[in-house]
Amino acid sequence: MIYVVTGNISSGKTTLAKKIALATKAPLLSSDTLRLKVQAQPQGAATGDEFLLMRQLAYTAALHKLDIVLDSTGMSYRFRNLVTDLRRSFPNQIFHIRLHCDRDTWYYREMSRDDRGPISEKFYEESDNVAWDVYPDMTINSNKDVFPFVIQELAARKYRFFRNTAIVEPFYAPPRK
Repeated sequence: MIYVVTGNISSGKTTLAKKIALATKAPLLSSDTLRLKVQAQPQGAATGDEFLLMRQLAYTAALHKLDIVLDSTGMSYRFRNLVTDLRRSFPNQIFHIRLHCDRDTWYYREMSRDDRGPISEKFYEESDNVAWDVYPDMTINSNKDVFPFVIQELAARKYRFFRNTAIVEPFYAPPRK
């Protein structure tokens, strides 16, 4: 299953993505982390390489029916194209969650960040108005903790996915008599 977590800046994407990755024991690919790794490379590293790497890993996971978690604002057209392509190629293996927080929550979270300085309101607006070719499966107001609700929905979705394939994970196998 490919779990895609997107949303506006400071909506809790990375927090939710980490919790999903931990709960599913899936690797987490964050566009922020990948971007920092590409920028740390010697001069000449092409911009957008992080999305090429993300694409390769996501397709490999989908082909082998492995779990993977992708985390990004979705502001990059490369990431949006990746999600659209994955949805078309593997329609039953992708679950896209879009988080949204209101302006007051965004401001509070930005002012209390310690991993970087606050981001301008312009970027909040841009990240809040990302247009998707294919609508997310779930859009949630993340002003409060949404993890229990999301995990419940993901478990139901994953059960439906495995029930409709030849592969059944032991966790979902019926009890033996």
